[in-house]
Amino acid sequence: MCRPDIYLDMPAKTYFADPCHRPSLSQSIAKVLIERSPAHARLAHPRLNPDYVWDEGDYDKRKAIGDAVHKYLLERGKDVAELGYDDFRTKAAREARDECRARGEVPVLEKHMDQVRQLVESVKPRLHLPAGDAEVVLIWEENGMWFRSMVDWISPDGTVFDIKTTGRSIAPHNIPAIMDNDGWHVQAAFIERGLLKLAAPHKWRFRFIAIEQDPPFEITINEIGPGALELGRRKVNWAVDIWRECVRHDRWPGYPPGVHTVELPGWSEQRWLDREVASEVRRTETFNPNILMAG
Repeated sequence: MCRPDIYLDMPAKTYFADPCHRPSLSQSIAKVLIERSPAHARLAHPRLNPDYVWDEGDYDKRKAIGDAVHKYLLERGKDVAELGYDDFRTKAAREARDECRARGEVPVLEKHMDQVRQLVESVKPRLHLPAGDAEVVLIWEENGMWFRSMVDWISPDGTVFDIKTTGRSIAPHNIPAIMDNDGWHVQAAFIERGLLKLAAPHKWRFRFIAIEQDPPFEITINEIGPGALELGRRKVNWAVDIWRECVRHDRWPGYPPGVHTVELPGWSEQRWLDREVASEVRRTETFNPNILMAG
């Protein structure tokens, strides 16, 4: 079991198995608490779910490519095993996949590794990461509660980088929605919490490097703004409070019972009101007799 500290060489499998003295809260579990329920968080936790299996499940092309890109861009992380199969329909392919996972490796089909190599070759000259450390593990304790986080890259000037690969457009106008949907601000706030506990004082900055997995392999570098980071802190505080109560009472409830009255989000109503206004303007212009006579 690990003591509170900053670790520069912890194997990924050790980290994901949760090496803390008590079951710890990670940013991924915090996101489950925020977006789903304690019952879901318990099932996703390696120390609370007796049937938990690390990195198991159906083969996900995007996730496999993302894990491999992390490995070759940062030169740290989960080991990657290239498998010479077209898919996992055959018994031999599935057995090879499962053997890789048992060794703590990420199985990647050969055709997807070709895409990884093209992506890395294209992106690496444009990345320009400053000097720093990769795959840094933070483990800390707060009043008997344990926390852990793995950080893609930390530079001595206080800048924290995280690499996100995706099949979606990462054009700047799409980033706010992606940040909200994927919880980048929550991740940044969670990491900040650990760094403030363990590291020398800094005004930490959090930059997410978004990379498209398909040609032309475009990248955007996105710094979490102060408003988004503050909201992330509030969400993390909320998740910590829920976690504390669940651990204390060993109760992991699901969604609230009963009938839920549902309203549309504000943006949906506004979009319809805008459409009504635009439609009325066009109708008025179309049937305005003065406009017709002037024509």
